[in-house]
Amino acid sequence: MRLGFIGSGSMARAVALGIKGSPSIDSLSFSDGGSGRARQLADAVGGAAVSTPDLVASSDVLFLCHKPAQLEEVAALAADFSGIVVSVLAATPLAELRRAYPAAAVIRSMPNVPVEFGSGVFAVAAESDSEPVLKELLGRLGKVIEVPEAQFEIVTAIGGCAPAFFAMFARDLINAATRRGMSEQVAREIVGQTLGGTGDVLAANAVDTESTMRAVASPGGLTEKALASFEESNLEDTVDRAVATVLGETS
Repeated sequence: MRLGFIGSGSMARAVALGIKGSPSIDSLSFSDGGSGRARQLADAVGGAAVSTPDLVASSDVLFLCHKPAQLEEVAALAADFSGIVVSVLAATPLAELRRAYPAAAVIRSMPNVPVEFGSGVFAVAAESDSEPVLKELLGRLGKVIEVPEAQFEIVTAIGGCAPAFFAMFARDLINAATRRGMSEQVAREIVGQTLGGTGDVLAANAVDTESTMRAVASPGGLTEKALASFEESNLEDTVDRAVATVLGETS
């Protein structure tokens, strides 16, 4: 397959690096709006930086990684494209994508940044067109999960945004350690390794969060008391408010 990425920002980079090396890829090409990122990304994965019209003409699969507001402008450059369109555009429903690319098979997706390492989530709107030819390719990115399109904004909140949420919590743990005299480098190593290892534990136990907490927190012990302090600080309400913000439920 010949793959083309329209837009070469962070998400395009994560996906391109994640699928790099797939035997199903014949070529990779990238375009941008003049930022120079297409050339940088092409150099990183061994592809070509080209204009968007040339990219469309030489691709079987288009990954839409540009700004959502540019949908119509970009689609005008690919009016007759009849291959596969994979959109990673936030807040852009299938109906709009299909109007923009009427001759193409269309997939709405929401990947998160860990797909770069093959350990992310690549959520696909269940109502998307079925394209089994992409199974091996997308499987390289991590877990491919079908979700009803009506719940896709929730996917953005708990999948797309969540790496930033987890990173903020890690940052605050590191800061708590450095305020008490630990070197930042050591704190980063401990927190980083623990964060990755905890992900492994949760993956192994089907994300049984309660059993994971029980395994660490002995009754009456310090961890249990620390967890209680989070409850007293209404951490659950804070997290729910963050999700509500992503979903536009707050003013």
